[in-house]
Amino acid sequence: MYQDKEWLSQLSSESARNLTSTVASLEDKLNTVLAMVENFKVEQLIPTFVSRSPRSDTGNSGPVERDLSGREEPTEAPTTPSTPTTPSTPTTPSIPTTPSTPTTPSTHTNDDSNNPTQETTAVEDLVREVNVVDRREETVTEKEEEDDNDENGVKKGDCKVLVMNNHDTIGMFFMNTYNHGHCTNRHPIVDPVRYCLGYCATKTFVSRKDGIWSTGNDCNSCQPQRHQNIIIPLVCDDGFRFEKSFQNVVSCKCQRCRVLET
Repeated sequence: MYQDKEWLSQLSSESARNLTSTVASLEDKLNTVLAMVENFKVEQLIPTFVSRSPRSDTGNSGPVERDLSGREEPTEAPTTPSTPTTPSTPTTPSIPTTPSTPTTPSTHTNDDSNNPTQETTAVEDLVREVNVVDRREETVTEKEEEDDNDENGVKKGDCKVLVMNNHDTIGMFFMNTYNHGHCTNRHPIVDPVRYCLGYCATKTFVSRKDGIWSTGNDCNSCQPQRHQNIIIPLVCDDGFRFEKSFQNVVSCKCQRCRVLET
């Protein structure tokens, strides 16, 4: 838990440093753009003042003091009804409207990067993204497991009764005894030997209690659900008779795993 916290704090510090460098580069670019805009304003205003200098009846140029005052008040420039000057003249009053310098959020963002509340929010966002990625990976893994099939042709989730190879039957039952010698049944048992085969989903889980992590699983296996008790009469060499029973599987079902008895 401590390592996760340290890792998240390092990520937040790196994010703050990257944000600071990004803001600094944006400020440099903004200053460059503003300088270009100022140069553009000067280049556009100078030819306008020269072209608007009125001429007298004798052909001499008139005073230009009246036009120079328009530089101080650019909003009055479009109201001069004189010569058809270049199309860039109406754009000169719109240039002062461009100073978006006060609205740049760079200084505020840079100050907020050192705010503990912002860092906490960034850490929570990172944790949320990591959890989403983990859930997606778990979903993909479960889907891949469901698509797999067993090599014997039994699909996962199936649990059913199968017959031994070539429909093997119980047939003859042989037994050697100490008192009665060799014993066997007089007539073969024709019932086929049956068994259970299939896949039952087993869930593995992780739990936490009192700050301690532990793992466990919900084990399920394909087990016999119902049996058939077959009685086998045996006859020994000395004529002694007795019976043995054989439990044959009738149905199967996914049930909780049992502990093997040793």
